[in-house]
Amino acid sequence: MGDNSIIIKFQRVFQLNKLLNRISASPLNLPEDFTITCHSGALNTEDNSLDSIIKLVEYGAQTVEIDVSFRPDGSPCAIHKNEPSQNEGAPLEDIFKAVAQSDTCKMNLDLKSFVNLPVIDELVEKYNLTGRAFYTGVGAEWCETVRNNSTLPYYLNASVVTDKLNPEKSAEKLCKKIKDCGAIGLNCQYNNVTSALCKALHKNNLLLSAWTADKKIIQCRLLAIGVDNITTKRPDSLDYCIVNWGRF
Repeated sequence: MGDNSIIIKFQRVFQLNKLLNRISASPLNLPEDFTITCHSGALNTEDNSLDSIIKLVEYGAQTVEIDVSFRPDGSPCAIHKNEPSQNEGAPLEDIFKAVAQSDTCKMNLDLKSFVNLPVIDELVEKYNLTGRAFYTGVGAEWCETVRNNSTLPYYLNASVVTDKLNPEKSAEKLCKKIKDCGAIGLNCQYNNVTSALCKALHKNNLLLSAWTADKKIIQCRLLAIGVDNITTKRPDSLDYCIVNWGRF
């Protein structure tokens, strides 16, 4: 029974590597400013914790993602909750201070609440992180609020509806929506990403960010499509895919 399990496991690994090699048969052609974002809790760290951010900065993360909300007194904290209590969540200022220890690491601030955005700008300025922080989690209904209360750029989080008969047309329609919302690009779940969508966004000078891709097969598919950013809890796996492209 044990020998059979080993054989089955070996066969699965062989088939996976065969599929990975098929996906990566063409040369890797990533956008010039391609980035890897370490999702909150990446590399088996605790979600939305200061310890996680410290470890990810030490790892050399290009970008770290953190969920952002506001306590009843308006102070920002890191937590996946839109109405935390006064004592919940890690103080966001501590997170900023940790990221500021790096000269390059960026911050993906995934908004769960929008009640006190000006304080975010204050922290960005205080810790010299201008140009290194941006928002995600911004639906179309919140874009005006973000624009009126913060100077930080933001991605639009939106559902992707693809017309199978004319995917280019539906992609262009989404591009118009993103531009009308004043966003720099689209942040969407990895299974909504298509080559047609990516091409349309790039044609319109918009960025495409995909979340949360943790399996090698998904990471390689996104790399082959040419997205601008991949958010993952397994940046080590993604690095491996890039280094070993075409020879798994």
